Amino acid sequence: MTTTKTDVSSRKTVRPPLKIPTTILHLAAMGALGWAVLSILIGIFSAGVSTILVLGVGLLLLVGLVYALFGVAWLETTRVDALYLLGAPPLRLRNQREPGFKGFVMAFLRQTIDGRMWAALA
Repeated sequence: MTTTKTDVSSRKTVRPPLKIPTTILHLAAMGALGWAVLSILIGIFSAGVSTILVLGVGLLLLVGLVYALFGVAWLETTRVDALYLLGAPPLRLRNQREPGFKGFVMAFLRQTIDGRMWAALA
């Protein structure tokens, strides 16, 4: 049986040395600002649902809500990737495959059911 010694200094560490203090700072920032963002998103949702019958204004608010949720999910994905150096690709908006209003609606529906966006929000 042969044994080999591995030099500890030659190993590369995957984790940065300031991981724990940076994580604490991120959690403090999310605790201080997260309630405000969540309150705004809940307010947009409730205003959108309650004004759907008023000339379709609620539908515009709900479309805006989906894109606001995408923005929050993009920010969270980028924040976690930068904090833990995961190498995760950023979220991307869905492109229109057809021109016109139908293409916009289909791109919006694909954005609404995007699993990565909802996973980042969970």
